[in-house]
Amino acid sequence: KVNIIHDLGYFDKEINAYPWADTLYMTSFFKLSCRHAKRTLSISESTKKDAIDRLGLDSREIGVISGGVEESFFSDSVGSEHPESGYYLYAGSMSPRKNLKRVIHVVLPILKEKKRKLVITGLKSWGDADETRKLAEENSAFISILGFVSEEELKRLYQGAIAFLYPSLYEGFGLPILEAQASGCPVITSNRGACSETARDSAVLVDPMRVESIRDGLIRLDDLDRSSVIKAGVDNARYFSWKRAYDLLNEQLNLVRSACG
Repeated sequence: KVNIIHDLGYFDKEINAYPWADTLYMTSFFKLSCRHAKRTLSISESTKKDAIDRLGLDSREIGVISGGVEESFFSDSVGSEHPESGYYLYAGSMSPRKNLKRVIHVVLPILKEKKRKLVITGLKSWGDADETRKLAEENSAFISILGFVSEEELKRLYQGAIAFLYPSLYEGFGLPILEAQASGCPVITSNRGACSETARDSAVLVDPMRVESIRDGLIRLDDLDRSSVIKAGVDNARYFSWKRAYDLLNEQLNLVRSACG
């Protein structure tokens, strides 16, 4: 038995990462499951650290693999021009850990000044989602909540956005960062945890807890050479291929096979 841990947000009460029933189940059985596994794998160094800190696992018991981005997200038709008007994009659940309410407060003055919009996709919601939705609806001239969209529509939204806003408070890996980058969309994300680990040096990093830092990130992106940001993002997304993920996983499984004789 090999466990693969995608994140341990269940153990952080402050970020309210998951619905309470999921949290109760996972926090009850995570340690037991790891105890009975031959090896535990995490999808980032950040998640490995969480597993050591929160589950009490020995660092030698945990291997690190990674996620990957689907080839279909890459596009040859992405332009590099910077639109003066247009939209920012957020894709994901309306969970408190995604920091969406703070993002809306930060971005609203910029939307009004530059005649831009914020487009929000995603279906699942809990915690402060009602407050977030109400805030968005009160500013519907600048913010659109699309709800669930197909993968094809999501790709189109990535490709047309000024930037993908993802200053999440907690992630186990941060796959949407790579999806956006593969699509040629510049990314603004958190300077902490797995987000910065996945983005590496290819995104604008901000402190997700500081309003002024997120605002500065938005302003900074406007001043950067857009084509260079896009290229760095595409190169980063290419690095996280499924071939790389497979090779890392196979290395870890070989360790398990050796240990089992």
